[in-house]
Amino acid sequence: MSFPINLRRTWVVIYSNKSPLAEISKAQEIANYLRSKGNIAILISSTDESLAKNLTVFSNILTIGGPAPNQWVYILNEYTNPKWDLELAREQGEEETWDEFTSSGGLIAKGFIWNDKTYAGRAQLGIIGKGILPALRIRPMVIVNLGGWNFEDSCTMFKAYMENAEVGVYQCTYTPIPDMSACPVDSEYTIEA
Repeated sequence: MSFPINLRRTWVVIYSNKSPLAEISKAQEIANYLRSKGNIAILISSTDESLAKNLTVFSNILTIGGPAPNQWVYILNEYTNPKWDLELAREQGEEETWDEFTSSGGLIAKGFIWNDKTYAGRAQLGIIGKGILPALRIRPMVIVNLGGWNFEDSCTMFKAYMENAEVGVYQCTYTPIPDMSACPVDSEYTIEA
């Protein structure tokens, strides 16, 4: 006898196609962490757009990275709190890929917003955003965004999430990893007041 999938326990973990291997490895760890909590977790690249659209009809989403490399972070940004402070310099062209659009300066990430407080975009700042998209669907989609201003900040937010940190904007401290070969082992985080 087969049992139906509990749709509230299905997660799609989306990482950027431009993510370094260390970040993809952390995304895999997060997917495994979600599985260890009795969830189904599917790990996909942000470029698998049609697959992601199909999966999100029934799944929650956890996005990894910032809005420039990971289009899903940008698409779902308005539903999360805290969120990225973004400005569109121009509309994306119909034939233009997300990579072409962002690398030409079409999207400007300024910082993070927490309620009415604005943060300047800078290194040593990370974010755990969470929200709900109450669209016409079987049930609301839960959205979680883990990211930072740079690679090490994102790594620090992965660590924070795995340690059950609350949503918010975080100060991150670490030893920089110039080649992005591995996440810093000495990273620490404190929530902004």
